[in-house]
Amino acid sequence: MVEFRVLGSLEVLDGAEPVDITAPQQRKLLAVLLVSANQVVPLDRIIEHLWADRPPPRATAAVQMYVSSLRRAFEPDRSQRSPSRSLPIKPPGYLLVVDDDHFDATRFTAGVAPPRIDWPRVLHRRRGTCSTQPFGCGGARPTPSSPSMPSPTTRSPAWRIFRPWPSKLGCSVAVDLRISEVVDAPNWVVSAFLPQDLFVRA
Repeated sequence: MVEFRVLGSLEVLDGAEPVDITAPQQRKLLAVLLVSANQVVPLDRIIEHLWADRPPPRATAAVQMYVSSLRRAFEPDRSQRSPSRSLPIKPPGYLLVVDDDHFDATRFTAGVAPPRIDWPRVLHRRRGTCSTQPFGCGGARPTPSSPSMPSPTTRSPAWRIFRPWPSKLGCSVAVDLRISEVVDAPNWVVSAFLPQDLFVRA
């Protein structure tokens, strides 16, 4: 079984040998699939990631070609008539099957405890300035079912590493911006301060 590495440059290994995946669009497709490892990635989302708002006329056929190339790289001994086990079609898109022991993102997150934020302390610090809209002065806190925060059942190992929601939310609420250096008035260096006492010690 091949091994995937995303901590650093994107690499695929078959044992100790690197798997040759050098075409830019194939590597981009692989990255999209790895971010949602073991989850179905819809075809329209793949096309959006590969070409943004300017997909080619035959974008679907191009994705199929890239998928076929990845399958040949992952399963060189598989016959063309046999279904792929590593990258099968799963409507409405494709699913990259990744073993936890062969994915460095999963191994990394297994040994790292996520930071815990003391939200009552955070809100207390901001009560005087953002009492009506405490979460970043921009509206209500996102809920686990909101589009901006994946549910626990859909979070991939890669998402858990770069979990954007708690970090961004904590910073938007609790960070203090202060002028730390006057460069050439009216130009200043502004520093962000995040008090350590906002985090819960394990």
